Amino acid sequence: MKGLTSFDDLRTVDGQLFEWKEACVALGLIESDKNADEILDEGRHMQGGFGLRYLFVMVLLELQPVDHLVLWNKYKEFIASDCLYILRRDFQSLLIPIGKEESYAEQYTLYLIDGLLEHHSTPELIEDLARNYLPGPTVNFDTFSDILNRLLREEMSYTITPDEAQLAWNKLNPDQLNAAERIMAAVNSNNDNEFGTPGALFFSNWAGGTGKTMVQNTIMQKLRSEKKVALAVVSSGIVSTLL
Repeated sequence: MKGLTSFDDLRTVDGQLFEWKEACVALGLIESDKNADEILDEGRHMQGGFGLRYLFVMVLLELQPVDHLVLWNKYKEFIASDCLYILRRDFQSLLIPIGKEESYAEQYTLYLIDGLLEHHSTPELIEDLARNYLPGPTVNFDTFSDILNRLLREEMSYTITPDEAQLAWNKLNPDQLNAAERIMAAVNSNNDNEFGTPGALFFSNWAGGTGKTMVQNTIMQKLRSEKKVALAVVSSGIVSTLL
């Protein structure tokens, strides 16, 4: 190319400065992303989120499109179509802050795509994709591996807010409040009991109708609002219906 004196000159086409791949497309040296776009557009009508994620990764690896971010932004709604459901099913409210469901679904989609890329690609190609503006997840879902136990997730999935728990707490009468405060103090204590573990054992033998169930439910609401696990264990089916 006659008259070029710098790398910027090589990347300039018709007076506009491009990145290297975009410059090659503008000069007709390589194909545009039209084929990749057509494949994803056709795929979104036939595939769900799982299939589209795999298809998107194959497009990145096999066609190596010029602008990954344009394709991602155009089709991310379809690629992530099932991720919010997966998050709610597997993690429920434990991972998803209120009001950020859609954002977390997108981040989880990128997390799954990263996993597919690592499985089907090489570190060098993944680094090249990162340099070419394919966004990476900003939430590290690997750190939540310790809460994948289904029973534990269920116990930590309550959506009781601190304000709701405090409202119930304020309804306790003085005697009930005294009992509840002593129990909460034991829960939050770092002092070991006779078994060598923090906590204590309490037994309530109040008369019927004095609020034993109410106190226990209030304590459980308080703990669950703090994202702690509170299990109610009873010896009869009738009592279990009250807790």
